[in-house]
Amino acid sequence: MRRKIDPFDAAKATLEKERESKRLAALETARQTRLIFKDVAKRYIEGEAKKKLRTWPEVKSVIDRDLTPTLGDKPLSAITSGEISDLLEQIAERSVSGSRKAYNALSAVFGY
Repeated sequence: MRRKIDPFDAAKATLEKERESKRLAALETARQTRLIFKDVAKRYIEGEAKKKLRTWPEVKSVIDRDLTPTLGDKPLSAITSGEISDLLEQIAERSVSGSRKAYNALSAVFGY
């Protein structure tokens, strides 16, 4: 108490800072997990494609067959344009129209 600093108040402030940093870290983790490609794609299919597109089963099939195996567990912010280009080139080797459909599905998911 010589310096007029109460040890209890200092410990309390430190504890509050730790709690706040843990809370912010938990919020960031929750935000990142909501933005994983396969989850966003699923929400897009359920929330928008089924309601607005007659061809939603085809879009779901393209996402499940071509996009989710490669991009499924990645956060949207971690997917680079190079990865997308490589993926679309791989699909184009099999089918040019499939590559176009995959591009359209990717565009719709990222736009969602």
